[in-house]
Amino acid sequence: MAKVVTPRGPVALEAARPAPVQSRVIALELHAPAGPGNSDFCYTPQMGNRLWLYGIDVWVYCGEHPSVVGGFFYLMFGSGIPRSGDFMATQWSNIVPLHCGLKPGFRWFACDEFHRHFSMAKLFTTNELRFGVTIENGFPKAWECTVAFEIS
Repeated sequence: MAKVVTPRGPVALEAARPAPVQSRVIALELHAPAGPGNSDFCYTPQMGNRLWLYGIDVWVYCGEHPSVVGGFFYLMFGSGIPRSGDFMATQWSNIVPLHCGLKPGFRWFACDEFHRHFSMAKLFTTNELRFGVTIENGFPKAWECTVAFEIS
């Protein structure tokens, strides 16, 4: 489920008539089902053809404590509507250049709640731009995460 957390200002930069542009945050909530290899994916609505990505925040919620959870994250961008998490992870482009295995993602594990911030300040110019996330569970326990994209 994708939802706009703070709708404010225009999404795309206006080249013909520059004006102050305020940022907004779009958050995606995902649930990794219990069991290794289970996955979930989510993507943002179409956001235009030209925008800045200022940062990405990833929060993971483990449930009861103490517990160990982990898996793979794929932070991607592309156009069109992805059919599956595997399609997104292999056909879309990687936002964060971290690779682990055949697909462009990163592996992590945590014993408690986990937060990671990526400072980007990167301009994207693509038709029908969307951001997306695919997660894969690597442990028997289910977990949830929220990924927030700060854009302008």
